[in-house]
Amino acid sequence: NQPPAAPTGVVALEEGSADVRISWQANTEADLLGYLVYRDAALLNGTPEADPRLIAIAQTEWLDSGLGDGEFAWRVAAIDSTGNISAFSTPATLQRSGRPPRVVLVRPIEGA
Repeated sequence: NQPPAAPTGVVALEEGSADVRISWQANTEADLLGYLVYRDAALLNGTPEADPRLIAIAQTEWLDSGLGDGEFAWRVAAIDSTGNISAFSTPATLQRSGRPPRVVLVRPIEGA
């Protein structure tokens, strides 16, 4: 039994001030169980020690909430019912800067 194909079409879109919605195209394997979602090296939908078959999600999107500023990369892996995990998707990257623009107020010098 071969692992599923790597998910394709992964995109990251900002939603609101601190959230990013990750979405991808659905895999078509008959024995597909679901997906594992990663931000940088961190698994988002469970702990690395958990059986990945128990934490896989069936949806083709994930809302990553409460993000600060910085550059992030999300990758998705598919998993089948026997526990075979695909290669990672091509990452979707996003540079977040939720800070307001910097404003410097300058006032005229007295008497100028």
